[in-house]
Amino acid sequence: MSGFTLNVNGGNWSSVYGAYSPKGGDVTGNKVYIQGGTVGGEVFGGSADISGNVRDNEVHIEDGNVNHNIIGGYSINGNSEHNTVTINGGTIDYPSGYGSQIYGGRSNRGDAENNTVTISGGAINPNPASSLKIYGGFTNGNGKKAKGNDVTIGGNASFADTGNLDVYGGYAYSSDSSDTEASGNTVTIEKDAT
Repeated sequence: MSGFTLNVNGGNWSSVYGAYSPKGGDVTGNKVYIQGGTVGGEVFGGSADISGNVRDNEVHIEDGNVNHNIIGGYSINGNSEHNTVTINGGTIDYPSGYGSQIYGGRSNRGDAENNTVTISGGAINPNPASSLKIYGGFTNGNGKKAKGNDVTIGGNASFADTGNLDVYGGYAYSSDSSDTEASGNTVTIEKDAT
């Protein structure tokens, strides 16, 4: 699935996807723009269940309200590469009872490479009972790579002082002794971010 664009300018939405493949297949080049309204669930630029890689998917938040996690590209078994989340405005409110996460790209069993999160505006309010975790790229796959991912926080971004804020350029988790790799990832915090 490729080349879809979803514009959210108002109304109330549950979860939002640029594109979603429930039965396998790559998900590439899809975009979500949130410029108003309220999204009560998660936001995905692109998502692939079962199998399939996710590449070059984008989430842009410019206004409105989002009340859950934000993921540029998410794959269960494939790789997550070159996906982006850009937040320039709006309000991100995380509800109680849920974790608070932003991922440029995430893979549960593949590599996460060259994904990006850029936050230059907006108000982000984590769930007070949990940490807000921001990942450029995240893999949960044994022996897999989180490589070349980037997080930049600056401009007029504002984070509520309600809990811990954890920022990772890249994160590679292994549940066994597999040789995972986290390399070439960057975090930049600049300008007037609070």
